[in-house]
Amino acid sequence: MKELENDLTDLLQRFREGTLLAFSKQKKERSFLLLNSLGPQFTCTKMDTIRETQEQLAKLHFSLDKDLSTIKSELRFLSIVLTYLCFIISIESDECQKKANENMSCLMQKVNQLQPKISSNISNFIWILVTKIN
Repeated sequence: MKELENDLTDLLQRFREGTLLAFSKQKKERSFLLLNSLGPQFTCTKMDTIRETQEQLAKLHFSLDKDLSTIKSELRFLSIVLTYLCFIISIESDECQKKANENMSCLMQKVNQLQPKISSNISNFIWILVTKIN
């Protein structure tokens, strides 16, 4: 534990001095200086794999965010169109209802006008039937 503490203190000091290099460019295989003190479970290959995975996730994140923005703008447009169509249908529906009410009023007026004529014709028809039967 003391050795790890000393290594971390040394690492912090080199970081503050600006002499810390994360990867050695001189060796053919890159080596992470801190990895030696952390143990064999941390290798450059694992670190590279993690970094590449993080880069892929970041690219996917921004791609999905762009797609989401596109979908949101399309939904806003469709919402506006739908609102407009509902307004048009509402107006047309109101106009249709108004026209239907006018037609019904006109029909009822004509029925009311015909009712006396129908009544007199029925009365005449009944009178003719009664006289012929007798």
